[in-house]
Amino acid sequence: MAPTPRRTPPGLLLRGAVWHIDKVIYGKRICASTGTRDLTEAQALLARHVTEARRVHLFGEQREHTFREAATKFLAENQHKRSLERDERALAFLDPFVGSLPLQGL
Repeated sequence: MAPTPRRTPPGLLLRGAVWHIDKVIYGKRICASTGTRDLTEAQALLARHVTEARRVHLFGEQREHTFREAATKFLAENQHKRSLERDERALAFLDPFVGSLPLQGL
């Protein structure tokens, strides 16, 4: 007897060999790569995203943002700057030291 195929939960898509999240939660679309080939791991990441969205929607909790996320957003929004290459080098230098630290009180 052949093993029964596992059903994937709504919101997970297999693109190539990597699982991706594409789901709408409380009117906000979450679209991201899980970066994994393992379905169980992808389901855990999807559950984490759903829980985080639920906390924001129901309790007003805001997600912590990291320095790396802020730096990426800064570079994306300031493409017009003449000194963008210098800013990019400076942020790349700082990233190994403070990239994963949360932004607090800023």
